[in-house]
Amino acid sequence: MADKVQKPCKICGKPFIPCADCAKDKTMFHWKRVACSQECARKYFAKVEASRQPKS
Repeated sequence: MADKVQKPCKICGKPFIPCADCAKDKTMFHWKRVACSQECARKYFAKVEASRQPKS
């Protein structure tokens, strides 16, 4: 069996195996492409939202 490709989590850096089906789906964004867990995914999305807010 071939080894699965691992990527570092965008938040904690822990290596994880991203969801292959999620990566193929270009119609929507899936957290399993960038984060190792739902907790890290929530932190990632919070950082993305904060970065998109207008600077005052």
